[in-house]
Amino acid sequence: MINKTIARRYAQAIFAIAQEKNLTEEYARDLKKVIQLIEGNEDLKILFYGRFVPSEAKKEAVSKIIADELDPMVANFIYLLLDKSRENYLTGIAEVFNELVAEKNRIMPAQVRTAIPLTKNQVQSLEKKLSQITGRNIQAEIQVEPSLIGGMSVRIGDTVYDGSIFKQLSLLKEHLQQNSVGKIGVRQ
Repeated sequence: MINKTIARRYAQAIFAIAQEKNLTEEYARDLKKVIQLIEGNEDLKILFYGRFVPSEAKKEAVSKIIADELDPMVANFIYLLLDKSRENYLTGIAEVFNELVAEKNRIMPAQVRTAIPLTKNQVQSLEKKLSQITGRNIQAEIQVEPSLIGGMSVRIGDTVYDGSIFKQLSLLKEHLQQNSVGKIGVRQ
């Protein structure tokens, strides 16, 4: 497991630089671009994460393949990670960096599970309503799960709003199992 403390330290450092230069979104895109390129190419992945590959060879590969497409500060940051043998933390650093950007922009992700796909207008309406409830800018991540039967379930941080039919049926079943037949008004 990657040590989140180390990833957080590096992410906070590059985030501070990004904020100073007012380039947080650009740096986030660049970090994502680097990760996608590395993860999408098995040879590059082996080279970049290889323990026995010298950091100079890794830096040369990065400079030839993607350094021209990155902000120079992000490229230097990648080189620093390679010099310090911290390349395995890159994904964790990018995740923490994105969390810091979201926090700065008061954006909070919401995991939304629905029984059927939502239209773009429905998603926008849902995000607007959830933003009003939470006081934060909500960015919904939609996942379609037909097993919900109907309705939806929304998770924002540690809070879950579950209005799915599956959940309602589960609650009804639990209620019926806990109470004897006589207690719920049915004659025996």
